Amino acid sequence: MNAMQNDILATINEKKAIPPEDLDRVAAERLKLLDDPGIPRPPFARLLDHIDHAVKIAGIDHVGIGSDLDMIPTPEGMNDVSDMPKITTGLLERGYKEADIRKILGGNFLRVLRQATGR
Repeated sequence: MNAMQNDILATINEKKAIPPEDLDRVAAERLKLLDDPGIPRPPFARLLDHIDHAVKIAGIDHVGIGSDLDMIPTPEGMNDVSDMPKITTGLLERGYKEADIRKILGGNFLRVLRQATGR
């Protein structure tokens, strides 16, 4: 990664207190930075590798992913939430069972939410 790419990523990841009325403006600025072709996008397989690693470390019942793909460099082939089915396909190709994929794509979150709220 070159110095310009490091500067862009540092700007995107800078932690600062943002007043609520400025959140939309700051989000738009970050998205504009992410459109810069100088920011490398990891290969899609890297996303699946991370899921594999989390499952190995924490177990299938403790892994989940979100669809908040804004303000981060997304993997190649993942441009927005409409590309989420690619994760399902990738996990199926890696041998995950449908029931386990359901857990990763939201089932685990729903289970924990129900436990936390008593519903």
